[in-house]
Amino acid sequence: MRPKIGIVAALEREVAPLTRKFAKRNDGPKDLAIFEKKGIWLVCSGMGGKQAAAATAWLIATHKPEVVMSVGFAGALAPGYRAGDVITPGTVIDGATGERFSASDDQGVLVSNTGILGEAGKRQLAAQFGAQAVDMEAAAVARVAQERSVVFCAVKAISDELDFAMPPMDRFVTEAGKLNTLQFLSYVAVRPSSWPAVAQLGANSRKASSQLCRWLENQISRDFQEVMCGLRTKTRS
Repeated sequence: MRPKIGIVAALEREVAPLTRKFAKRNDGPKDLAIFEKKGIWLVCSGMGGKQAAAATAWLIATHKPEVVMSVGFAGALAPGYRAGDVITPGTVIDGATGERFSASDDQGVLVSNTGILGEAGKRQLAAQFGAQAVDMEAAAVARVAQERSVVFCAVKAISDELDFAMPPMDRFVTEAGKLNTLQFLSYVAVRPSSWPAVAQLGANSRKASSQLCRWLENQISRDFQEVMCGLRTKTRS
């Protein structure tokens, strides 16, 4: 029997290939994009820990999943990772507090940061925590799940490699955790030197979304039994 699964992503574009096969729901908070298919609930919270925590709390209180998954994009902190690589870290660390959360039976480390990092920031974070990837939401999801005694795991796809020249996107993220696309494109339009990086980021993001959703669809087809086996192994150890 398939376990009751709750999935938390930051942005719809991260999971667009999957949500197209789900039903859009309008019976939750207006700031959440909510999707459902055969008892699997997926919510898109907006970027950042605050938004992810609120979405996770609502999801658990309303639909009572047995497992909560933090899914979405991550930046590589090690040179061996490429755009589209899917990782299932064994440990998630809150970069602000150092708090650690168990996530699966894998060995990798994902650290959650409060902002979008360039190469220098990534290298500093990697040295500080021994992590292979960075996101913004997983630690917040893990904390809420732990507080409510719900099993947690994380699945991330690399959208920007270690040496990628990230555009200054932080300044275009709204209070609600959404990217103000119009302002960002207006900024880019008058800076031709940034066009190659923006184009590459778009291509990387599409690849990451495709691979992430392929991984999730494979697990859905198998009733998440591989995920559950990994979580049971982690619990026993």
